[in-house]
Amino acid sequence: MKLFHLAILALVSALTLPAFAQTKPTATDMQIFAHKVKADRKLLVATNMQLTEVEAKGFWPVYDAYPRADKALLTPFGKLVFRAPVAASQTLDFGGG
Repeated sequence: MKLFHLAILALVSALTLPAFAQTKPTATDMQIFAHKVKADRKLLVATNMQLTEVEAKGFWPVYDAYPRADKALLTPFGKLVFRAPVAASQTLDFGGG
């Protein structure tokens, strides 16, 4: 019976140790991931749009500029939202009664 318990303990240990060996993703890993997502998104759009060469010359500069414009518009909003937290002493009144 003791051998059975040791075998179970060894099995559980062997199955849980790889979880502890995993490392957290680094900033470089996240940059690589973001680059791959962007490339995959562009490939998906290109495949489904089936643009002619003339259409592509007009479309891709606009497509590439969109994330920069979107980020420029959202950055001030993000600063407003994340830099103005509600204090713990404040209550929010939604007019519910």
